[in-house]
Amino acid sequence: MAGVTLGIKNWVGILREDSRAEFHADGPFKSAIGQMFTEGSTIRYSFKSQDLFWEKMTEVALSVQEKLRLTLFVGTEAQTTVGPDRQLYFAKTHIARPEIGIILASNNPVAADVVALAFLIDLYKNHTPFTAKIMANFLHLLNGRTKPLSKITVWAQPFIINAIKIGLGTEIIEPEFLDECDENLKETILKALD
Repeated sequence: MAGVTLGIKNWVGILREDSRAEFHADGPFKSAIGQMFTEGSTIRYSFKSQDLFWEKMTEVALSVQEKLRLTLFVGTEAQTTVGPDRQLYFAKTHIARPEIGIILASNNPVAADVVALAFLIDLYKNHTPFTAKIMANFLHLLNGRTKPLSKITVWAQPFIINAIKIGLGTEIIEPEFLDECDENLKETILKALD
């Protein structure tokens, strides 16, 4: 629903069940996913569209900003198509396992997510089979509100734009970590950050 689940999106997990259901009910797959979250529950929502999904996502992270010390990513494998489950209706997710993974840490949540997203875009472009991309693209086409990883830059992601706007982090990326990075991956990340 969010396009990617990285550090900022992970904070949605701290919400109570009713708040998390309401959050997802306003998401890009609201008709199917929102109702799934409330199925069998006494929680009921009208599922009216406010189109504030990405704003709400970053505001959850903002609520814990004072306690946030570090965002850490260890990337040895990643889902590059549908998720977070391994199967969404008829589409099965693709798990990319790069030859060289990535470990990154930052006290800037925006910088951490941007670099992790650049890594994920590289995995999608270079380690995801064409058939897996077709299924994912079909779901994006049906939805109309989401886009494949290869179709939007890291800086154009709605949650990155809002995170910067509300002061969750900055656009400044200190590239010290790239000194130890594989040269091909380093080039990919630097290109994605432009």
